Amino acid sequence: MVAVSTRYSLSQHFRVSAAEAFAWCTDYTPDDQALMGVKGRRRSKRVSDDTMILDDTTYPAGRAIHKKKLIRTDPERMTYYNIHLTGPTRHSLYFYQIVPEGDGES
Repeated sequence: MVAVSTRYSLSQHFRVSAAEAFAWCTDYTPDDQALMGVKGRRRSKRVSDDTMILDDTTYPAGRAIHKKKLIRTDPERMTYYNIHLTGPTRHSLYFYQIVPEGDGES
């Protein structure tokens, strides 16, 4: 196996408090695919208070792509990890942090 590390970052401004943004970003539901305009299905299984497994199937170009992801949240720090366990980006780790930016924004 060849391991490659690619780092990148992005920033997204939210016009809501950091707590509201964090709650929205980590509120995984079966309807998430439709919110993104993607045909698919999502199942979730809570492993512990701060950890869940998402089981996603999408159908880009009519072909099924299955991904299983481990999500770990830390509400106190407003951070969460998304680790791909299966699928085309297997072993990828995504780290997110919601940062307060003034009154009611993040």
